[in-house]
Amino acid sequence: KDQQLSDELYLYNAVSSTAPKIAVFGSGIPPLNGIFICTGNQTYEKDAYWKGKPVTFLLHKSLKRGQYRISVKDGTEDGQPLTTLYSSPIGGDSDRVPEVGWQKENGIEPPPAFVSTLR
Repeated sequence: KDQQLSDELYLYNAVSSTAPKIAVFGSGIPPLNGIFICTGNQTYEKDAYWKGKPVTFLLHKSLKRGQYRISVKDGTEDGQPLTTLYSSPIGGDSDRVPEVGWQKENGIEPPPAFVSTLR
C-alpha cells in the first residue's frame, strides 16, 4: 500500500517538473526508491508514504563531513526533525552525488545500490 501511494504521489508531483532529478535504486525501503526532485541548494526531495503515513525523503549534502545523506522527515511540514537513513562515502568538496558505496545509518538493509543524476 505504501509503495502504491508513493508511486501515485510521484506521478502527481514529478512528471511535469523540469527541475534536476536524482534516481535512487536498491534500498531496503521500497517507498524511498525512485526519483528525487531538486528543491535547491544541493537538496533533493521525494514525497512518499512509509509506515502508513506521509513522509518526505531528502537527499542532501552534509557540509560538516562533505558527504551526502538520505534522510526522512516525519510528516511533510517544514521544521520536522530529520532522521538519517543512509550516507554516502565521504566525498570531500565534490558537488557530485556518489553513485555507489552508500552505507546504512538508521535505514533498513540494504543501502541504496545505485544513485544517479538524471539529465
